[in-house]
Amino acid sequence: MIKIANLFFLVSFFLVKLTFANSEEIEGIKINFSLKEYVKLKTQHEEILKKKFIKYKPKKYKIIISTNIDQKIGHKKITNYEGQVYLDGFGREHFWFKDVIQATLKFEMKDSGLFKFKEFKLLDPRPAYYDVPFFYNLLLGHFKLPSRKISMIKIRSNFSDKIYLKVLEESFGKNFIDSNLLPGGLIFKISIHNKKGHKAFIDHKNQIISDKEYINILNQNVNSKNFSKYDDGNDDELENLQKQFAFHLFQKYLDKNKKASEVFDLDTAVKYFLIKTIWGEMHSLFSHNIRFYFNPINKKIFLVPSDPFYPQSLKKINKNKIALPFKVNSNQKFITIDDPDSSLFYNRDWAKNLTEDNNFRLLYFKALLNIDELNLSSLIDKIDNYNPKFQNKLSKKAKETIKGNINHITHLMNLEKNKKLIKSNIEFIERKTIQN
Repeated sequence: MIKIANLFFLVSFFLVKLTFANSEEIEGIKINFSLKEYVKLKTQHEEILKKKFIKYKPKKYKIIISTNIDQKIGHKKITNYEGQVYLDGFGREHFWFKDVIQATLKFEMKDSGLFKFKEFKLLDPRPAYYDVPFFYNLLLGHFKLPSRKISMIKIRSNFSDKIYLKVLEESFGKNFIDSNLLPGGLIFKISIHNKKGHKAFIDHKNQIISDKEYINILNQNVNSKNFSKYDDGNDDELENLQKQFAFHLFQKYLDKNKKASEVFDLDTAVKYFLIKTIWGEMHSLFSHNIRFYFNPINKKIFLVPSDPFYPQSLKKINKNKIALPFKVNSNQKFITIDDPDSSLFYNRDWAKNLTEDNNFRLLYFKALLNIDELNLSSLIDKIDNYNPKFQNKLSKKAKETIKGNINHITHLMNLEKNKKLIKSNIEFIERKTIQN
């Protein structure tokens, strides 16, 4: 099996696509339903509004998407694409709209001719926090990390002439791998909200089960091999073999049979945790948001956080302590970045072994000590030069919060006492590593 797997990794290397042409921006689309399919989707939406929760695996409805819906560009050729649509999202913010077209919609297209990817999501700007996804991509780009396509788009349906502005968000899968020029491999997630987890989510919201019972169910889902691969439908024998290898590797990490440094690409993992520290919260790394990319060349797993929450001010958390994404013994001199609801939603089981790994911590402390090498002043320039998509106070506040956090971190790390503090932690870890 290992020989076959190694052969597959070599084949993947030579088959990697070296070019990927992003589609030109599509200004608007029209979603065409049959009357029967539209009524079903609308009825489902009304049920969610009444019950306040979406069903597990909501039904999908056939649609045809037409491009170039804007009258100003009506002279262009209209192209039609077949697919399916369904309601998506857990929180009420995804459904509270009167018009079902304003709700968060997930699309699965028959081919990738529309946007060069088959799956995507359309969100109202409000649950997406307006420009927040675009700011997040700016940070990913600065640290040279893979990102999903995010854009604005106008939509309407064949049952209304009303046009809505939505945020388009590319889904994960082979399209994400290709567009970021990654060497083959696969994207997978922990299915924390499987049927059992989804029921627990609703029961917890309805106060049928306690916080502790809900957390226990989430823990079970993380630790019970509940992994699912994106674009899993037409895998051949070699792709299935690769999936088995990646899942087995990750499970050995969860079971503490492999060190985090043996499983994860630590350089990129540190970058993601730095980004989330700059962001002031860890929501994208929670078990229900984190995605993983398995690289067949170095046989390592890379983090792919998703769903950035609204950035939080580090100064409001603590003015003088250095923010870390993990706890250390001398925690009186540090503040741990956490989410107010972390006791419920941040299942630490997947990340605990990683953030407690001495090699990870060593790299993280060294990144802080050499913060000038991150060129964060250039990142501030990129944020300043960003042209907002929405003239909204939330976008403006998010921009200032991110800049403020960068300046705050830089200021603290330029203080000599903090440099000494970080150096002492580096020396402690190095001594501990030698002893072990």
